[in-house]
Amino acid sequence: MTAEDILYLIPARGGSKGIPRKNIKLLGGKPLIHYSIEVARRMTDDAHICVSTDDEEIIRVVQALNMQVPFVRPSELAQDNTPTYEVILHALDFYRSQGKNYKVVVLLQPTSPFREPWHIRKAINLFSSEIDMVVSVCETKSNPYYVLFEENTDGFLVKSKQGNFLPAKRLRFSAPYKLHSVPNP
Repeated sequence: MTAEDILYLIPARGGSKGIPRKNIKLLGGKPLIHYSIEVARRMTDDAHICVSTDDEEIIRVVQALNMQVPFVRPSELAQDNTPTYEVILHALDFYRSQGKNYKVVVLLQPTSPFREPWHIRKAINLFSSEIDMVVSVCETKSNPYYVLFEENTDGFLVKSKQGNFLPAKRLRFSAPYKLHSVPNP
């Protein structure tokens, strides 16, 4: 795999409900999305970086960094329930139509601004043709046997793990992990 085989994809829709406009909120004096663009630029040139967005304000913020947004993401791919996988496929289809067939996608979520190039290189080095993807996880202090809840079909929260569990001191569970956007060293 060469550097030209990798697309660095930064998905940034405009309609966040939890924290409105989060991808362009200031963090340390810079819009959040700037951090993902900066780390991508430390890995490759702009030709292999794609910001996928449906939002004109995000496009202006990206263009202020002298980066072009190659397309405007269709609104049907910018909904609360749009799977990230569909956003990835849309970007790959766009580049395929331009004659560029990327073999690997590095997804750089703007909401993980503290990743460094070595984190990305480590993940790329772990990737091989024998696996579909590499994701980063981190150990969580929240044990799902005690604290995680899910919404049921009636809209009520229920424990994710059912059972009569003894206090943590008496019963040993394997370490729980959560998805994380920065690989741990």
